Amino acid sequence: MTLLTDVPTNMNPYPVDKAGNTKNLYVSTRNADSIDIINSETMLRTNSINLSHKPRSAEAYNESLGVVIVAGADKPMSSIIDPNTNKVVATAGENTLTVPSLDYGGTLSSGHPFWFTDRKFAVIDRENRSISLWKIVGNRSSGFSTEFLNKVKTPTSVHSFVGIKNEASRTYYAIAEGSPDNGIPPMLLEIKIDQEEIFINRAQSLYGNPEKMGSHHADLHPDGRHIYVGSTQGYMYVINRDNMGIVNIIKTGLGSAHTTFIPKRNLAIVTNHKDTFVTIINTETHKNIKNITVSTEQEKGQILQSHTSFVDADENYFYSFATDNGTFYELDLKLLDISRTLHTGGTPKQGVFVSIPPVFTHIMNRDISIDIKPIQRTTGHPSSAFIGGDNTINAPTNMVWSSGPSSKFSTMLNDESGKQYEVYLVANVTLSGCQNVQINSAMTCEYAVANKLNISFDATLNTNIPVGTRLTGQFSLKRLQWPNMNTTNTEIHNFEVNWKVPPL
Repeated sequence: MTLLTDVPTNMNPYPVDKAGNTKNLYVSTRNADSIDIINSETMLRTNSINLSHKPRSAEAYNESLGVVIVAGADKPMSSIIDPNTNKVVATAGENTLTVPSLDYGGTLSSGHPFWFTDRKFAVIDRENRSISLWKIVGNRSSGFSTEFLNKVKTPTSVHSFVGIKNEASRTYYAIAEGSPDNGIPPMLLEIKIDQEEIFINRAQSLYGNPEKMGSHHADLHPDGRHIYVGSTQGYMYVINRDNMGIVNIIKTGLGSAHTTFIPKRNLAIVTNHKDTFVTIINTETHKNIKNITVSTEQEKGQILQSHTSFVDADENYFYSFATDNGTFYELDLKLLDISRTLHTGGTPKQGVFVSIPPVFTHIMNRDISIDIKPIQRTTGHPSSAFIGGDNTINAPTNMVWSSGPSSKFSTMLNDESGKQYEVYLVANVTLSGCQNVQINSAMTCEYAVANKLNISFDATLNTNIPVGTRLTGQFSLKRLQWPNMNTTNTEIHNFEVNWKVPPL
């Protein structure tokens, strides 16, 4: 493990979030009225986006509309950003400075952003103990605006929603943080959306002394029925969604918070922000297996363990930071022990794991056919897919989605005098033992797999280019696991073009 680089940002960077399907990372610099943009491929800071509030976090991406919500740190409001243009397209909430002080969870004005549906989203007001229901209207072509629909009062301030999307039942779950000064325990709230109404349907308080309790995070068990809710005093509460009853209370560590599930191994790893160890849980029995030390005692006044973690695709390793120590670590999920560490310095608290995709370069002076290897789909079936447009690098392509066995796209190339021509290409993927398909297809054919990428210059559409003209330039295609655009399993294919237009 190696530290590649440090990226300078504005003041007090905290969460780092992936900006949808783009190569942008959004850095919530909580002491600035803006968020920073980092290019995930070059790891360079490229720009900032001005906001009318300081940012709390920017993890709520709407795949249908292609926009991101950034929640406010100093105001109970949100900005909605188009990550393809890095422009604020709408805002929602109250443009008023607040400093919450009644409840557990600190002084940030908003909770984390959350989409209920493709059009409805939450704005959490921690000072006024409420969740507002908002609607976004419009689209990227005509522009966006927002409409306030309704709000619901909450027992205490709310930190975040559990990552559940249930459009059919319109049922969601949020964490009320608790209020030690007022003797109110933390709760799991079941939130219902009915047309333009939002209300609390049921609630389950966490057992214990409310004057010493607080909570800020919960995660859904892989079985879809149980929710794990951590508490600051060192317990994990397992709640059954069906009856909202507590089925078990697991002893963990102080500041028990995030739970990372390892479905293949029936394990869960609990981040204990205020303790030196993580807790390993058997997710079938909901019992503590062991605690693993990942940090020394606090020295710099920061949390001991970071908010962010990552598990590799084969579920062999868990990665996270011992924040106060400035140490990145790898935990072997078979041996249940630390396997590697890397001291980075600083106190990294919250980020995002992104892959640096392998890049393949091809020389293209005529029609080309290259060997490719199958990429595993999320379903486990081998397949291959290429995309163009915003997800390419260096020289974006203009992809035309074809209905036939090939995909057509164009790219700009230059002649020897520098004059630009739009050049059209046709591409398909060969499925071994089957047929050719569009390059943006993830289909399989009796378990046949893609083994060739074929790209040719379109003989019909390029007739306006003089015969004998030499054109140079490049274009790129990104290959990825389909249909998950946020996959870490990607490849970049660069094509260096030096083409002499042949006779018709």
